Amino acid sequence: ARAMTRATSPRLRVYAALVATALLAALITGRPELAVLATPFALFVGVALAGAPLALDGELRLERDRALEGERLGATVTVINRGAPARVDVRPEADASPIGLWLARDERRELQFDLPARHWGVHEVGPAVVHARDRLGTRTVDGPVGRAVQVRVYAGAERLRRIAAPL
Repeated sequence: ARAMTRATSPRLRVYAALVATALLAALITGRPELAVLATPFALFVGVALAGAPLALDGELRLERDRALEGERLGATVTVINRGAPARVDVRPEADASPIGLWLARDERRELQFDLPARHWGVHEVGPAVVHARDRLGTRTVDGPVGRAVQVRVYAGAERLRRIAAPL
């Protein structure tokens, strides 16, 4: 499984560069107006960097580890926020639409959904993938929560009838 990646937004880097450029220009030209102009951007950068980091944890659980082909399998993704409050988008499957939610610090949320058992065999389900960002949108976290779990899907009655027709 891949690890969660942390990043700062390009907007924060642009604001930091703008602040540095404006302050340097104010020093070089001797014009305090440039420093005043940079103040709101400097405050934004300071507030964004002073906040707590994002930290998510969680797991994926299936209601059972066996199913028949064509059945729906219940699953639960638990997401725990151990860091700063965050907007979290959880994608239970690779091709599923993300489920968005807001998690406060130390909040735990369980999301339930159904997975189709399409083909017989042993399949790995998960891990669920999350994308989280802080209130200002300046820090992000992307990656899996929990580990992949295995499910055994057995051939359905129709497939068995086609494979081994009675005499």
